[in-house]
Amino acid sequence: MMKFLIGIVVLAAGAAVGWFFLMVLPAGKQKQTVAMTLNVGTAWMYWLTDEVGDSSSGSNVNAELMTRPETQIIFDANKKLGGAYRKLDYDDMTKLLKPRYLQDVPRVDGWGSELEFYLSDNLLNSYVMLVRSPGSDGKFSGNTYTMGAFDSKNAAEDIVWADGYFVRWPEQSKAP
Repeated sequence: MMKFLIGIVVLAAGAAVGWFFLMVLPAGKQKQTVAMTLNVGTAWMYWLTDEVGDSSSGSNVNAELMTRPETQIIFDANKKLGGAYRKLDYDDMTKLLKPRYLQDVPRVDGWGSELEFYLSDNLLNSYVMLVRSPGSDGKFSGNTYTMGAFDSKNAAEDIVWADGYFVRWPEQSKAP
């Protein structure tokens, strides 16, 4: 009988650990990614404020960065929000933000996938900067996003921040 009880306890403990790894850790990685995206975005907004304040044309960005290919990222297929951006790599972001605006610029999201950073040619545009994570699957869903929250249980969804706001973000699902 004692072996049976020990077996039940071991199974229960295994189930609890499995639940922890399946439910809590993915949410932790998602929350970590949201927090780091917000931190980078906020620091980048401070950079933008200083950059535009230092130049009436908003054109103090390194000219080499602006020779890179343009990428169209749309926030809402119906409203055509978003626009043309140029992709910056981790080293570019480090040069822009470290150490004045951010002590450490994260390279990867909570799942270990590289974050992507985008900047517009014209810092006076309505849409200037964008940070995104591909989510738990490590694959971006494309370059067109419907603005709004997604169920946080779907960790594979991209997390997207642009110009001070989240375009796509996880939200706790409501109980029925």
